[in-house]
Amino acid sequence: MPRGRAATRVRRQENGNAGRRESLLAFAAGRVMIDVYAPFSATIAMRVLVVDDNVDSAEMLQTLLKTMGHEAGMVHDGHSALEAVDAQRPEVVLLDIGLPDMDGYEVARQIRERQGSGPRLIALTGWDRDDERSRRAGFDHHLMKPTDFGALERVLAQG
Repeated sequence: MPRGRAATRVRRQENGNAGRRESLLAFAAGRVMIDVYAPFSATIAMRVLVVDDNVDSAEMLQTLLKTMGHEAGMVHDGHSALEAVDAQRPEVVLLDIGLPDMDGYEVARQIRERQGSGPRLIALTGWDRDDERSRRAGFDHHLMKPTDFGALERVLAQG
C-alpha cells in the first residue's frame, strides 16, 4: 500500500428487519495500519463536516460517515471550515484542534459567534484533552484520536 495514502475496503451486510449494518475499514498512514470493525445501529442521516489537516485521516472519517448513511463534507483548515459551515450548514462538525492556520478552539469560537448554538461541535484531537477549554470554546463533545468509532456513533446518535 502506498505510504501516506488512505486505502479503504468497505463491506456492508444488511440484516432485514433488524436494520443492522456492519462495515470493515482499513486505513494506512505511513507504517500504521488500523483495522476498524464496527457494527452500526440505525441512525438518522445528518450533514456532517470533517475538519482535519491530515488528509488521510479526514478521508477515512468521511468514508466511515458515508458508510453510516450520513452526508459528509471535508475541509483541511480553519478558514475553509468557517466558509463551509456558512455555506453548507452542517448539523455536526468534527473538528481537529491542531489546524495549520488557526486552532480548532478558535474555529469553534467563531462558529458560535456566527451561528449561536448552530451545529453540534465535536473536538477530535490527538492533543491532550482539555474539557474545560473545549467547553469554553463552544464544543459539545471532545473525543480523542485514535477515535473509538463506537463512541463516535454514540455521540452522533445523541442528536
